[in-house]
Amino acid sequence: MWDLIRYGSKIAMIDDNGNRVTYEELDTIQKSIASAITAGGSERTLIFIICSNTIECIEGYIACLNNHIVPFMVSLNMAENIFDDLCKSYLPEYVWLPIGKIVRGKTIYRHKGYKLVKMYNNHIPMNDNLALLLSTSGTTGSRKTVRISYQNIKSNTKSIISALSINENDRAITMLPMHYTYGLSVINTHLYVGAVLLVTDKKAVDSKFWKFFNENKGTSLSGVAYTYKMLMKMGFNNWELPYLKKITQAGEKLSGDIYLYLADMAEKRNIAFQPMYGQTEATARIAVMPEGMAKDKLGSVGLPLDEGSIELVDEMGQSIHKCNAKGKLIYKGSNVAMGYASCRDDLSNGDMWKGILDTGDYAYVDKDGYIFIVGRNDEYVKICGNRVSLQELEALLENQFTEAEFCAVYTDEKLILACTEENVGMVKKWLCKVTGLPSNMVEVKYFNDIPLSDTGKADRKFC
Repeated sequence: MWDLIRYGSKIAMIDDNGNRVTYEELDTIQKSIASAITAGGSERTLIFIICSNTIECIEGYIACLNNHIVPFMVSLNMAENIFDDLCKSYLPEYVWLPIGKIVRGKTIYRHKGYKLVKMYNNHIPMNDNLALLLSTSGTTGSRKTVRISYQNIKSNTKSIISALSINENDRAITMLPMHYTYGLSVINTHLYVGAVLLVTDKKAVDSKFWKFFNENKGTSLSGVAYTYKMLMKMGFNNWELPYLKKITQAGEKLSGDIYLYLADMAEKRNIAFQPMYGQTEATARIAVMPEGMAKDKLGSVGLPLDEGSIELVDEMGQSIHKCNAKGKLIYKGSNVAMGYASCRDDLSNGDMWKGILDTGDYAYVDKDGYIFIVGRNDEYVKICGNRVSLQELEALLENQFTEAEFCAVYTDEKLILACTEENVGMVKKWLCKVTGLPSNMVEVKYFNDIPLSDTGKADRKFC
């Protein structure tokens, strides 16, 4: 996957404790970790990586992909019982985890803050093309896991590098968790071109995050909508960020005010703001906004990557060719994953999706081919006979109550709305008036903060 030795003594990673690793050193370390894993005689093993944004965790990940070992990226915050259930379902031979955490098994190797634990003794076959497993649900640990191939990773990595003009002079900070496909793609792309990763587990609302970023001449930021919403409230556009060249965003759709805020900031500072769109099932990215076009195409997620193409279809599955007509988004490309897995036996399966992904999203395309996402299939609900997008409903509320945040779910024939506005009665009255919903079908709950998943998205199951 990575030709590390090619970049020699160039710095590969710097962490917030001042530790530095060159590409030569990284190559030596990943080989040492891989040797410990394959010492039992079988290199095609499954390993759970308990993820933290640390140099040692990234080294373990690289060791796997460079040596035909299959990693399953697991959230550091996953509950113990959920982790145990995953282990029983997938029977990993090894776990790569922080030294302070405890799992069943025997420790056979240590490297700084991480250790390798031998867990299950088995040699259950896995498909030769299988490179990586990513959960679709973060800390909740759903057994619905995406099977990603080596070809998927290489193809998407090269396309993202091209679309974002990533090069060896870039210095990207780990703003996102490693078990999240977006966070992992930042690592994949920057190490592929010999750039520098600034490695930290600190959050973007922490002043120490920005001190580390500036001291090490950070050039690019990659965040989700919620992160930028918080930064906007903190006056992000007035901060001193002398080396910043690029801001990217993916995950949940940006609201119009945050989109415009970042586009204005980019224009004022002469930096790139490039919103993107992707899914775990597409390895990482599907579309990227070309540099300099965000303000001209406000609200768009850009154009499809070079490796793929999109198609919009109606409810009957027929192609839609009319500009600005809404339809279900189908993506085709070499980065489309092999399929899902729910247990270890599924890891022997081949490519079930054949490069075609029903994204579950609804979108329209303008006359220039730019994609505008309008909602998810599973976020459309029928209320009183009307089809309603929960995302659009949340955006409507945030435009009315500009200081508040909202998260909507529909269950048991009732719209449940979580919000950070204390006057829930006022919110409910306004919502019922605008939507025409009867009051007995709407319940509004107050939260100090909207519950989030560990990837920074609103977590609807807690609303």
